[in-house]
Amino acid sequence: MRLIETFFRYPGSVIPFNFLERGSFIVNIRSQNPFLLSAMQCIAFPYADDVASPSGDGMDVGEMHFQAARDMIADLYDNHSLAAVQGLLLMSSCSAMRGVVSAGWQYVGMAARMAHYLALESANVGGVSYPPIKEEMRRRTWTACLTIERLVWLSVDVPSIFANVPVRVRQHIPDNLWQSVWPGDRNKEQNGPFQETALCGYYKQLMVLYGKSLDYVRADNGARMIINYQALDAEIDAWFLSLPTPVRDLVVPPEPHLVRADAPPHFWFAFTIASLGLHARGVLRKSLLNAMLSDPERVVSAAAFALNAEPDANVGGRGNGPGAPPIVVDANGLLAKILFDAISVADEHAAIVRHGLLRSPYLIPTTPHLSMGVYQVGLVYVIALARAVTEGDKPMIARCVAGLTVHEQALAAWAHIFSPAHRRLCTLKDLHAASRSGHMPGGNDGMVGGTPFVVWSGTDDASITLDANVQTP
Repeated sequence: MRLIETFFRYPGSVIPFNFLERGSFIVNIRSQNPFLLSAMQCIAFPYADDVASPSGDGMDVGEMHFQAARDMIADLYDNHSLAAVQGLLLMSSCSAMRGVVSAGWQYVGMAARMAHYLALESANVGGVSYPPIKEEMRRRTWTACLTIERLVWLSVDVPSIFANVPVRVRQHIPDNLWQSVWPGDRNKEQNGPFQETALCGYYKQLMVLYGKSLDYVRADNGARMIINYQALDAEIDAWFLSLPTPVRDLVVPPEPHLVRADAPPHFWFAFTIASLGLHARGVLRKSLLNAMLSDPERVVSAAAFALNAEPDANVGGRGNGPGAPPIVVDANGLLAKILFDAISVADEHAAIVRHGLLRSPYLIPTTPHLSMGVYQVGLVYVIALARAVTEGDKPMIARCVAGLTVHEQALAAWAHIFSPAHRRLCTLKDLHAASRSGHMPGGNDGMVGGTPFVVWSGTDDASITLDANVQTP
């Protein structure tokens, strides 16, 4: 029971695992799904205040619950249920926390397929109606499927689970399928700067944009690479500008003496949404940076196409007038602009991480999956730092070192509950040291090439390798 309470206090209180209503769950604890109970206790164990002693075979309590849940998975194939979907989503994170990323992806896939079978993405299921709490649980579980699928995508180089779903479905989420406030809290007055009802709405809009970013990275945009990039980047900017001021302020460096240790209500909800927004923008901007570093001619050609395109509704370029000579794109200037945009996102991410660290040195209320985004953003600083050292750009060197320091602190904070965070931290520090000397290592020392982000290769506990083809022009 201690670990169940720990679950509701930490991972079960924030997105994407806030799909269980504590009061009704505890009342019916004896009739709850054993698989779900094991998964909940497994993910809660690293957050427990007192770490239980290992059993006689050296297995700690968390590992015992993990193995117990794994043993029950075979029974789920013929027993689809909402609890099974929820347990599979938790097991995905439990696997990732142990460094078994490929198994985590498989659990997300099972959860998504089972969610489709249960029609969680449908507003009406054969005229069946559910009690208000059950209906909200269904919405939140579907929300978690979409969110975790996008987060896990950052960890393994495989297509999106929903890649074959039509775009009109994948990029549109009806309000009645998205999480909202629990029924018992809907009439309560919401105090503080972060309003839960409004945050749910921004969260839904963000998941659509996040999906579009992943679609962009996966697609062959051809000559329209820059045009499509600018259109989507503008959409994400508009989303950020629509956020309430207290949420937007999270991407501005905090004044430590003005930050209170006790976070206001729903702070971590707002923190996670803003972080995911930066991830979505980071996925987009870093994909263009990677393309510029690996195939500059292709990006320069796409930029020239965008600049010289006729200003019509289908193309969106500004053109140069009939008979005018084409606009020539300077490769070095384009790289500088792309790198500036990527660094801007990294600086905003460093700011929000500082907000989190000032309130929780271990970032305990946040989902461990966010550590992949922290690592990816840190790599932007690595690329910029190597270039700055080569060019002797001291202000940029100081900027990158400060940003890397914050991101390394965040990964260190996660290391006690999230096994891969330690390896990512070590790799980031090695790359940091290499870039300080102006040398980006080649061969098998850092990043996996051929992918939109530097990612885990998909082989459990595999080292990260640096693509020797990614070189600064």
